[in-house]
Amino acid sequence: MLLAAFLAGAIWAGWVGALRVRFGGNDVLISLMANYVAVFIVQYLVSGPMRAPGDLPQTPRLPVESWLPFVMSGMRAHWGIAIALVATLFVFWLLRATPAGYEIKVAGLNLRAARYGGIDVNRRQMGAIFLGGGLAALAGLCAVLGVQHRLMEGISGGVGFIGVVVALLARLNPLLVIPTAILYGGLEVGGSAMQRQTGLPTSVVLILQSLVVLLILAGDMLRYYRLRIPGLNKRRCQLA
Repeated sequence: MLLAAFLAGAIWAGWVGALRVRFGGNDVLISLMANYVAVFIVQYLVSGPMRAPGDLPQTPRLPVESWLPFVMSGMRAHWGIAIALVATLFVFWLLRATPAGYEIKVAGLNLRAARYGGIDVNRRQMGAIFLGGGLAALAGLCAVLGVQHRLMEGISGGVGFIGVVVALLARLNPLLVIPTAILYGGLEVGGSAMQRQTGLPTSVVLILQSLVVLLILAGDMLRYYRLRIPGLNKRRCQLA
């Protein structure tokens, strides 16, 4: 099941990457629009051919043998955590210790320099897209086999967009993704608990998360650009 999910995710992302490589489209926009296509396909399946008896749009419960076991009895944490850690370490090793990873980074940073250096840019871009799609499918499979044990409408809950935010906060470092994801997950769970216990809306957590992202992006901007305030800069020059 893990292998089938990885291959399905790689194939789904592959046609998005093919459009990017062949026609030079914006891969971010294409992949975002492809997400809606995938969501509608899932909605059709769970509401039609794969729907279980009942009123809810969901499939029948999967066999118990296919469920991801819990790490410890009495906890909801399952072995999908181990799959995520192995995937993180693999991506870190691929990018830092292999020629293919080096070429992927160069192709992502500067296409002209990569082509000038003899790198097959199209091949490396497709490889990165296949890997990203496969790993995203594994994340979805862990949600199905470890939490819900069935496929249902809206099961993703916007996790893909959260992954983009976590990657930005981790500065695109695979190892930093681990503590960043734990922190972000703690905010998500804490926001729900806060709403249940104190009545505060979860939008407070969303505001905090948005501020963190904005501050991170602003910090990167201030590394390369200097703010010039005419009156303040003139006064400093006079004092000097």
